[in-house]
Amino acid sequence: MGIQQLEAQFSQAMEQTQKDIAGLESELAAETRNLEDDERQNEIYQTRMTFLKNLVIMSGLGITELEKGLEEIDLSMSLIQTRLQTIRQQSEKFRQTLLSTTERAAMLDQLRGETGHLSAQDPAITKEYRGYQSLLEKKQATLRTILNIFSEQESINQKISARFEEIRGRLKQELAGKEGGRLLQRTDSPYRLWQIKVFKDELIPAVKVMVGWLDPSVFKKNGLWRKVRQRFPTS
Repeated sequence: MGIQQLEAQFSQAMEQTQKDIAGLESELAAETRNLEDDERQNEIYQTRMTFLKNLVIMSGLGITELEKGLEEIDLSMSLIQTRLQTIRQQSEKFRQTLLSTTERAAMLDQLRGETGHLSAQDPAITKEYRGYQSLLEKKQATLRTILNIFSEQESINQKISARFEEIRGRLKQELAGKEGGRLLQRTDSPYRLWQIKVFKDELIPAVKVMVGWLDPSVFKKNGLWRKVRQRFPTS
């Protein structure tokens, strides 16, 4: 490879790398704004979580309020999971770019060793090497900064998702308890429970809820559900 050919290759590679760096700096600014948005959204979620935690503490609330709380959590968690998916996809893309840039820097070192004799003939070649190496290092540093921002974004959203999941479990437990006791609270006379229509429409669904609280093996061993179905068929 001649000196002129090598200089032309360096010139082309440096020009492309400068364009890459400019694009990455724009990406860095955009992801920094996205991180700020995540932090603001996190504060909003924290406020809503305080409200949802109070739903568990306030024993006077009805089933409708608890169900609405669960719906809000499910919607929030869906949005968070979509955000996490976007973060991870973008992060992987930039990780691959960093890997290829690191490999290019290693190839440059190898090329410098193989063409050392040309550098001795023309000192300008050494200057080109150093200039290109500097640009590659800047590109790598920018990519690492972007990846660190993605890591922060992911951490914020993972933590808030875990907290929502915890509150969701507590609300579901509270809702199950209220659904189990709703029947007796709404019935005027206990004897009304044993009317066939009322039994089918109200008591059997309540029993099904309570079955979920029991060990299935114990329930089957006693044969209770089979006896209920035989005594009061649902269809």
